[in-house]
Amino acid sequence: MQQPVPDTLIDLIYDAATEAALWPQAIAAIADLLGSEGGVLFGLSVARNRVHFAYDARLDPESHRVHEQRHIQNVWSRVMMHKPAGSIVFSDEILPEADLVGTEFWHDILRPQGLIRNAMVPVTRSGHFQSAFNILRTPGQGPFAERDRAVLGRIVPHLKRAMQLQLRVEAHEALAGAQFAVLDCLAMGVVVLDRAGAVLFANEAARALHAAGGPILLKDGTLTALVPGDAAALHARLRAVAEGRAGGAVRLTDPGGARTAFALVAPLRGRMAGILDDEGLRCAAAAVFVSAGPPPPADPRTMMRLYDLTPAEARVAAELAQGRSYAAIAGSLGISINTVKTHMRRILAKAGVERPAEFASLAATLQLVRL
Repeated sequence: MQQPVPDTLIDLIYDAATEAALWPQAIAAIADLLGSEGGVLFGLSVARNRVHFAYDARLDPESHRVHEQRHIQNVWSRVMMHKPAGSIVFSDEILPEADLVGTEFWHDILRPQGLIRNAMVPVTRSGHFQSAFNILRTPGQGPFAERDRAVLGRIVPHLKRAMQLQLRVEAHEALAGAQFAVLDCLAMGVVVLDRAGAVLFANEAARALHAAGGPILLKDGTLTALVPGDAAALHARLRAVAEGRAGGAVRLTDPGGARTAFALVAPLRGRMAGILDDEGLRCAAAAVFVSAGPPPPADPRTMMRLYDLTPAEARVAAELAQGRSYAAIAGSLGISINTVKTHMRRILAKAGVERPAEFASLAATLQLVRL
């Protein structure tokens, strides 16, 4: 009679696919079902010989460090890397225990943990990446048998689907993270909020405005303005967006009292917004773009990095980015107009443009970006 796999274990495996902190619990449950000490689910790059993640149950964390440093290639892995995904292989089918004992791998990894036997499964393979699942036993727990292979055979398809799901979810999260990272490159403040007005993301420029004391403030996970009247106008725009109406601009008072800052509230509507709202899940509903004064002047160090300019060329380029004439640049830097012209010819060639006005336009664009 086949040993049943509890539905609760299958549910736990799929829960772990979207909440990786549950993998140790799922692995421990599989180890208990198989009468084993513990196990590990890991992902590695074969080409780079590098472990990307390792979720384990009841194994020594130090063993992971030693494994990654010295034993990614070992007496078992050199065979398993050629096995197709879903294969279930017992360690004594690769190397008898008498030959395993005494190897560096046994001495460094297995012996300190009192382990000797392993049931191994390549779970997924894609390009140079593969994930693998191991269940390990002590000498006293005896060898793996065909009934253990049968149990693993019913679990492995779920592990495979769960790992594929996890990799797709993590790829989506990485993409979303990259999109937010792009916002950190903008010199203007950007704050993304959900329909309830809670802040989902504030870029570096927005956080800097808050740290400077205004004109916007990020308080208790919400967005407000320094001056009460501005705050009321900003919140009214956000409520309008939450109700499905258009956003708009709000004039803000900067800390010095001069009304030079603006906040533009824009709705963010996507196909999934209604579904996520009905499910009670948070989603982006509005973006607030904050412009507080003129953009900072071009940084000569940035010019040097982007266009491989010399320090002298970078100083001229930064002056040109402010719209100054050759004569003004010469006077500001204490050099002759002919020297300015010489530097400009080199700057234009390195930047790949033909006229100073084109470079000035390019430099003005750079002022909107933080590098």
